[in-house]
Amino acid sequence: ILGAQEVFAPCVDAAQRIQRYSGVPVLPRYHQDMPAHGSRPPRLGPGQRPYRIVLLGAMAPHKGQHQLTALAAHARKSGAPLQFHVIGYVQGEAVPDAAFTCSGLYQEDQLDDLIKACDADGFLFLSQAPETYSYTLTHALQDGRPIAANRLGAYTERLSGIPNALMLAHDAPAEAVVSTLVAWMDGLYGKERA
Repeated sequence: ILGAQEVFAPCVDAAQRIQRYSGVPVLPRYHQDMPAHGSRPPRLGPGQRPYRIVLLGAMAPHKGQHQLTALAAHARKSGAPLQFHVIGYVQGEAVPDAAFTCSGLYQEDQLDDLIKACDADGFLFLSQAPETYSYTLTHALQDGRPIAANRLGAYTERLSGIPNALMLAHDAPAEAVVSTLVAWMDGLYGKERA
């Protein structure tokens, strides 16, 4: 990037990170299809306990694979009313006794239909590395249902001002995240806490 007339990044967070390491001014330039707010008005899912929490894409370690495993195991062990489903797959070896389900590989043009068929109560993004954009987040925003995401990278910026969005600490223990997700879902769906 040294010697470039202009340097762009897809979000403010990425621009700041690149500038900090390079010393070169970097400007955010957003993707054309980035909705400022969801393409649809906010809406809710069925709202029946256990709540169906959907994650999108390949679950690799940097995308939150280990956090998902810990959250799902804690929810199962504690009886929390959460069911986790990945529209996509878990990278690497199969997770023994996984407390979540996966749909498997998909083509991007199938994702919106898979989301519709899943009828989620909310989406969850657990990336452990700062995202620079997140195409799967675009699909969730277009769906309009509640979204929870780790407070890293483009998630923070893209979910700012989005109704029914919840930001999570990327390093919070599973017990705290499960409790927060249940309280969030109960609040959205008007359920009494058991």
